[in-house]
Amino acid sequence: MTNQQTSNDSPWVAYLASVDGWVYQSAEDAADDLGGDGEVRIGVARGTCAPIEDDGGLRLPDGVHMAGDQVFELELYIDGEGNEAESAAVRFAQAKAMAAGLNAAAGVAA
Repeated sequence: MTNQQTSNDSPWVAYLASVDGWVYQSAEDAADDLGGDGEVRIGVARGTCAPIEDDGGLRLPDGVHMAGDQVFELELYIDGEGNEAESAAVRFAQAKAMAAGLNAAAGVAA
């Protein structure tokens, strides 16, 4: 997905990214790359804040974003510091559910 669409027409997407902004498909992929105690960013965004293609992968965009294009973002340890409810896998599943709900409410196909 690129951020060329107008924000109101863009689907909401959940993302799990390294602190540097590189996007992973799952908490397991992030743990394999960063280690179980690595830090990640998990959030829900669209339009100017949504992940973009960069160097063969997906990355969170740098720079100025349109207001309202990011619902929330958490920065946490992949393993949840021993608390499974705070783990990246659980928080990423919650973010995906939030994105699906926002898209359904807006009538936007993801």
